[in-house]
Amino acid sequence: MWFNVLKTEERRAAYQDFLNALGLGPDDDLLDTSKLGEVETYYPNNPSPVALTIPVEPGQYIYRFFYSIYKDEVSLIVSNQYEPYEDFVFNLFKEEYPRAFSTIQRMFLEKKQEIEEEQIKNNQMLKFQRYMKDGYNVSARDITIRPDGLSPSRVHIQHLLVESQEYLRKRSPTMNVLRMPMKSYYIDKFLASLQNNDYDTSLAELVETIHEVFNHSGGSVHTLMNTGTREDYYLDLIERLRYRGLISLKKDMLLLLALKEEEDDDLSSLFA
Repeated sequence: MWFNVLKTEERRAAYQDFLNALGLGPDDDLLDTSKLGEVETYYPNNPSPVALTIPVEPGQYIYRFFYSIYKDEVSLIVSNQYEPYEDFVFNLFKEEYPRAFSTIQRMFLEKKQEIEEEQIKNNQMLKFQRYMKDGYNVSARDITIRPDGLSPSRVHIQHLLVESQEYLRKRSPTMNVLRMPMKSYYIDKFLASLQNNDYDTSLAELVETIHEVFNHSGGSVHTLMNTGTREDYYLDLIERLRYRGLISLKKDMLLLLALKEEEDDDLSSLFA
């Protein structure tokens, strides 16, 4: 190969020193990763790392593999007397030890994927936090009650309300205020509102309807939801109704539920 032409004694010594650091022999293309350190971010304090590195023989840092995230390119950094032969050593290594080089590439790509997934998660949560900083509008019609794309019948509405009452009563003893029998007037009122709003409802309307139908006048939805951590019960209810196929949700409500899952905390401030 053309590298043989370029193998002066100095270059041979540089290459052999590098192979020794990696623990590679003439006929051994399986890389011993114990010779490598952890994949590190380049400039770790940078909020958006532009590169990754892997030290060879951790603690010495004589050799480092370097991976540019944006260029998707691996290179070698030599920090000893063989630095002038950095490119020669690296290119020859890729040529003669392709499987070992693939191992290096795979380590970088796995770390890159891990970083990207974490960044997506963090960016999403920043969006949620900014989005919700002024509180969620409980009157926004972000809940759709249209099973299988059809207009809901009165029976469907009754089923949804009974499901809601049973779930809330199981979640908290304070929900024992929701009592049978159901008040037909409020069921009809809710159904008429749905028909006038393309079968969309809001968190406020749904919560108020549940309390009215089951004989509990709880005042405003803000009062209902800001009592203790009761807002958690209603948001859990929304998730359950969605899981049961009784409702579907629009983007804003989905964002609210995602924030709830991430924070897992008292969310009363969201309803201020």
